[in-house]
Amino acid sequence: MLQTESYLFYRKTSRCRRALATSLVLCLLLACCLLGGFLNRCRGGYVDFGSMMGYWPAHVTSRLIVAVPTGLVVWLASQNFRAGLSVCLMTWFSLYVGWGPYMSMGEDTAGYNSRSGVFDWALGRQMQNWSYPRRVVRDYTGMSLRGLIWTTPQGYVLYHLGLGWCPSLSGSLMGLVYFAGNYGNTPLCKSAACSEYLWGIWVWLVLLTSSLYGAVTRARSTYPDVHPESSGVPQPSSKLESTFSKVVFELFHFVFGLILGSSTCYYALVEQEDWKNKGQTFFGLFTGFGFLVSTQFLHLGMLKKKRERSAHVHGQAPVEDAESTTLLLSPSPVTDEVVTPHPTSRKIYEFFEINVELSVFKWLHLLLGVVSFLGTIVAFVLTIMTLVWNIHTPRFLEDTADICNCTFSGI
Repeated sequence: MLQTESYLFYRKTSRCRRALATSLVLCLLLACCLLGGFLNRCRGGYVDFGSMMGYWPAHVTSRLIVAVPTGLVVWLASQNFRAGLSVCLMTWFSLYVGWGPYMSMGEDTAGYNSRSGVFDWALGRQMQNWSYPRRVVRDYTGMSLRGLIWTTPQGYVLYHLGLGWCPSLSGSLMGLVYFAGNYGNTPLCKSAACSEYLWGIWVWLVLLTSSLYGAVTRARSTYPDVHPESSGVPQPSSKLESTFSKVVFELFHFVFGLILGSSTCYYALVEQEDWKNKGQTFFGLFTGFGFLVSTQFLHLGMLKKKRERSAHVHGQAPVEDAESTTLLLSPSPVTDEVVTPHPTSRKIYEFFEINVELSVFKWLHLLLGVVSFLGTIVAFVLTIMTLVWNIHTPRFLEDTADICNCTFSGI
């Protein structure tokens, strides 16, 4: 009876009504993204926390201003508490890693006097006689890698929770965002301030789109009675179907884990006058590296246990679909037990399935994924090119200890 009523309600919903509901959802999504941009600008110096509290309370509070709301909106959109918690913690930790040495995007001609950046072991330090293109390439690459510190550790967990691969790669656009933002000149924001607005908008756009689309599409198998025709709707594009794409995805995180580990070891050797700044940057690097590596080992362990269990039950280990072994999703990693849905997830799913054109979110999610993928390719190519280009440049500030020319916000 319930299945019939839901089906009739869906059939009676006019296309005009669905278009209106879709437009309203997109407007709400845009408003949330603007809020994310504003919160990131508050973290970046729009609100002077340093004048209101001590050094460490200001640094902690300025980062929580972004981390807590980001985790909250991911939790509400995905209806998955573990997704929201992972995003909150890793956003908070990643914000302790400074990106000041790369932030000028080639405009700082005196950058050779700045403190060492976390990727200088690969990119080299800026030299006095460098041309503008060479400075831009180095800074762009450093900012892109810095963005991946923000998104990749949490994105790896979100992917295995069924929310797509796009969040993991989206940080590679940080270089492009700050490069474009440096030319911003509006009454609301100029240069770096404009970049902070744009970056906050981009991060929230990717996270919210992936959370909503991933949660709604995965709910089809949980609530088949809501829309009987949903079985004929294509599966989420965020799911990596081929073995090759899954291997590439895991290989990317393995390589980036090596980059994070190398940056952590390098920065431990940097001599810096401001030990507080060095300490918080090292803390952010170490926690990001530890979180990414530990979740990778946990995922591999879960795969191994499921293979062993399948071999014991069926006599041989079948070809395992990595998507069926969802990291941190099942209470027991060696069973097929499904997590009890959140009480409000059915209502949210009903609204989206009946009133919203999911194809719009499908193409939006695909577009964000393609842009993030291309940005990641560019970032890795530039990293290799810069490594070769600057192979003979020094990796540490010579003659004197590193100078911290940063604000209280850590950048």
